[in-house]
Amino acid sequence: MEMTNSAVGTPAAEWRQAGEPDPHAGRYDCERAKLTMGHLTDDELANGAFMNYDQPLNVQGILSGTHVSPIAWMTAVKDRIRWLSRSLEQAKAERDAMAAKLAELEGQTVNLLSTCHRLALELECLLLDTKDSAPVSRWWDSAMVELDEWHKAKDSVSARPAPAEVHQAVLLTDEDFCQGIEGAGIPVEDVALACAIKDLVQTAVLERNGLKPQAKGD
Repeated sequence: MEMTNSAVGTPAAEWRQAGEPDPHAGRYDCERAKLTMGHLTDDELANGAFMNYDQPLNVQGILSGTHVSPIAWMTAVKDRIRWLSRSLEQAKAERDAMAAKLAELEGQTVNLLSTCHRLALELECLLLDTKDSAPVSRWWDSAMVELDEWHKAKDSVSARPAPAEVHQAVLLTDEDFCQGIEGAGIPVEDVALACAIKDLVQTAVLERNGLKPQAKGD
């Protein structure tokens, strides 16, 4: 067998890559405990094989049950590797199937939310257009409650995740801002108002994104 210097891209099994049937089909469709030396954990088997693979054959020890032949250790390692390889492929296939199902359900959820949103808007328009009020219509209060619950549910689904950490944001000073707006041709008499608006907007944007304002030069 040709040896390579890199394991990058090495498949778990060539027969699987070629679309061929498993040459050991059914042999490893079992629990770990059913394998050779299945009573050992993966780590215990690895350690035992490493320590005993080249030990002299102890026939007396094997007959008395105190020793295991090197070939038995290697057979157990062979079986465990093949079993683990197939178990991993099965787990990956189950993961991919679950991911595909999740994507399908997410698409259905988006469609459902879109439909619910349109229905809520229609109900809001209907309530605004009607001449009835709470004392007149028995549906008024319950409709308002349901609309409020819908908006809470929609906001909880579409809520943005909180930032993992708080960052510092540098704000423009009034001097830098004035230079910028003068270059844009804004009349000087409007600079004070523009600066006030600038401060309000920057603060609102920072608070919305969970950032702490920090004056330029701090």
